[in-house]
Amino acid sequence: MRLPVLWVTTCLVVGALAGCGDSGTKDLNTNAEMLEKLKPKLPVGMGLKDAQTLMETEGFSCELQEGKKWKGKGEVNFLECKREDGIPPIKRMWLVAVFHDGKKVTGFDVRTALKYP
Repeated sequence: MRLPVLWVTTCLVVGALAGCGDSGTKDLNTNAEMLEKLKPKLPVGMGLKDAQTLMETEGFSCELQEGKKWKGKGEVNFLECKREDGIPPIKRMWLVAVFHDGKKVTGFDVRTALKYP
């Protein structure tokens, strides 16, 4: 009886330390919510490859964009990450631009919209 209790306790502690309670970026509805969730995960100075791995782990598909326009910033280089959430017929489209200097993250921005058939 003692071994199962110890095992369950160990799993709970390890799960808490690993952030099992963190739902990631799923089930969000606004730009502000996504920005808040990503802020600690995508800090300025993070490696660009690490940022891409993180975003892909969150379910985004990412592609490097060079000299493309982004929301009033003119032509910039960024990692464009896209994801659709929800159940048809209405889905939420997410678009995250991770700005970079070629090696490191310099910032990011988020857009979202509902997608209808």
